[in-house]
Amino acid sequence: MPEREPEFEYNYKVPSFGVDRSVQETLTNAAQAEKRIGHKFNPAEYKANFITKWVPTEYTVPNFGADKDVVTTQKHLAQAETKLEHKWTDSAALAVPAKIPRGYKVANFGQDREITGNLDNLAIVEKRFKHKLSLADVAA
Repeated sequence: MPEREPEFEYNYKVPSFGVDRSVQETLTNAAQAEKRIGHKFNPAEYKANFITKWVPTEYTVPNFGADKDVVTTQKHLAQAETKLEHKWTDSAALAVPAKIPRGYKVANFGQDREITGNLDNLAIVEKRFKHKLSLADVAA
């Protein structure tokens, strides 16, 4: 199957905003803990003393038969194949259409309720703290 050209940009520059805040907080907390207990964490030492190689053991796994949902799905699949006179195969499901439809109309149901709720909450917080959120605040 010929490889298709990606329909999105690639090899683009990604801005670096430095170390993630949660990572920085974790590193700070680890340094404080090491100082408090007087011991520096050493991953190699930890691995040598506390990580053991998994050794498989023999155990019996009970066989309860096929899951009820799987049995039901297989039954429904067989009924649909009979009704539609079409045998479903993995290759048919994974086939790439010759032409991907473009430019079709999409219904506009307005702004998503979750987005509206988030914007309402943002307005409340901005009013309470007398500060307007900007992308500069987030990137700092």
